[in-house]
Amino acid sequence: MNEKTLELNIGAELLHNYEQEYEDCYIKAVSSNSERKVGYDFAIESPQDGIIKFYQFKAPKNKDGREYIFKINSGPHHDQHRTLMRMNGEKNLAFYAFPLINTFNELIQYNGRLVNRTAFVPVNNIRFTNHNIEHKVHIHEEFLNIGDMEYFEVNSEIEKAFIFNDFIKMIKIEKFGMRIRLFINHMRKLDLSLENNEKKRMNDWLKKGIFIVMQP
Repeated sequence: MNEKTLELNIGAELLHNYEQEYEDCYIKAVSSNSERKVGYDFAIESPQDGIIKFYQFKAPKNKDGREYIFKINSGPHHDQHRTLMRMNGEKNLAFYAFPLINTFNELIQYNGRLVNRTAFVPVNNIRFTNHNIEHKVHIHEEFLNIGDMEYFEVNSEIEKAFIFNDFIKMIKIEKFGMRIRLFINHMRKLDLSLENNEKKRMNDWLKKGIFIVMQP
């Protein structure tokens, strides 16, 4: 199962769920080149309600019985997690999505309920002691029932992961996500702590935008 297939199908279900709460939601996807710069796959925005959230999807690399195994920070430079954390700052803007879907048969079986087969983790909830290596995430199917962290393991420090029902509740009370009007100020403040080359890249992003807009 490839990551893009999961991203598109689960993204559609996320959008459907958001539309029940916010009006005129849409997905903003980034190009492959831009993803390497900003770390995430797409954002979901609601212009009228002004909410923005960013998602980085991961496809399982293996399955062992009822346990699904993922890899994060596994790119050639091992810098994706650091990039997401820098953009995130101290806010809950960016999230990993770990779908427990390993085959097309599972995709078909759970179609329409894929979000309920997905674990969501705020980027800031995972803390690496070593940012220069890839890290493995092990999620047992039992986690999907009650979100018990006993069934969620990362070879680094993790605070909390969320099943979909708990995740969407946090969005509704605005514990997750950010008002778009505040996001630009957030990025400008964050920009002060970046190195010169990163400052230029972030400024270019804010001024010109690097998104490909996909209307639902």
